[in-house]
Amino acid sequence: MFASRVTHSGLRSGSNAIVRFCSGGEAGSHAKPLITKVPLSEPVAWLPKPIYASSSGISNETKVTTLENGLRVASEPKFGNFCTVGVAIDSGSRFEVACPSGISHFLEKLAYGNTQNMSREHIMGTFEKLGGICDCQSSRDTLIYATSVEARGMPEAVQILSEVILRPQLQPEEITDARMSVTFDLEDLQLRPEKDFLLTEMIHALGKAVVYTDSLSSLHLLLSCHPRSSTSLIHTIQRALHLTNEGWEIVFQWVPSHAGIPGNEVADSAARMALTDVNTTPFPLPLSAAKRLISRLWIRKKSRVLDVTLTSLRLGHTTLTAHLHRLRLSPDPHCPWCMNFPETIEHFLLQCPHFHSHRVVLQSQLLALNVTTFDLPTLLAAAGVPPSRQHAVIRLTCAFLRKTGQLPRL
Repeated sequence: MFASRVTHSGLRSGSNAIVRFCSGGEAGSHAKPLITKVPLSEPVAWLPKPIYASSSGISNETKVTTLENGLRVASEPKFGNFCTVGVAIDSGSRFEVACPSGISHFLEKLAYGNTQNMSREHIMGTFEKLGGICDCQSSRDTLIYATSVEARGMPEAVQILSEVILRPQLQPEEITDARMSVTFDLEDLQLRPEKDFLLTEMIHALGKAVVYTDSLSSLHLLLSCHPRSSTSLIHTIQRALHLTNEGWEIVFQWVPSHAGIPGNEVADSAARMALTDVNTTPFPLPLSAAKRLISRLWIRKKSRVLDVTLTSLRLGHTTLTAHLHRLRLSPDPHCPWCMNFPETIEHFLLQCPHFHSHRVVLQSQLLALNVTTFDLPTLLAAAGVPPSRQHAVIRLTCAFLRKTGQLPRL
């Protein structure tokens, strides 16, 4: 016991000396040079050498074990206090019949609900107690249930997985909630600019596809072996080309744009003439001046998502429920938080109490810029604001949109 006290005392005194060296105290000013004078490329001579942990001899190789019932278990050595356990089911949307389709999507949304022996509250409470998370994802070939919990809770995680996979109750209210979630996912998928996922589904569903394009250079790019473009759609289509070896029929058709339309023919002729040296008058405009002119017409944000969102809000074409209802894409025009008011752009930005705290911050920031009006023209276009403060107003609006967390919905 006495030796232990001496050791601890020595460690404390040594650590205090190190602190004095680092802070330039008495020990650092008289006995040793200041640590701030030691170059970063050289070790500190009076500090003890670090002792690094040696690499473990445990193999990281994945081990696959087949149980007596035919279940295959893939395991790896765990490191740290958390472990991940999951079940991959060899079944996905490719195994569904034509009608009804979408069962895999529903099963993904119905995961971790009430079971015969556990309630959803009990399941989520257990994960919360173990500091864990859970997820379910479906693909064309696989349905995966997975969870990550503290290592001590792995038996409980395995028990929960067996419950939610083998004994779900699928109550009517759960199916209703899943149907609403699936509907929103499908609407969001149709509004996304990237269509590679839909293209893949269509190719697999029909067994043949015809891709039309008015860009001959795009066709050359698709058919090249080493495309320079990093566009995900290009790589998705090129992966689909390999399906021709599996009996799929894929045809690429070039369609000349605007061909045969008199007005467009005249415009094309004028454009070709502008590219020649005939009747071309150089306009001496410095690059810096051109950038200033462009910046006055369009205030560029750092995020393309914010660019698209602001443009959608200015045009009135958003995915808010009031607009989707007018397009017959949503059965309910009301705000998901207020329930009694249509979710218009004005309601979202100016009225919805769900974002009241963010709106109060935005108003105070605008007042600091001496901007007293708080309406849609001010927030979306900085109308009536002096030019020197217009960029700041748009930047504050973008910050408000980010803080609400609604960018994916807009």
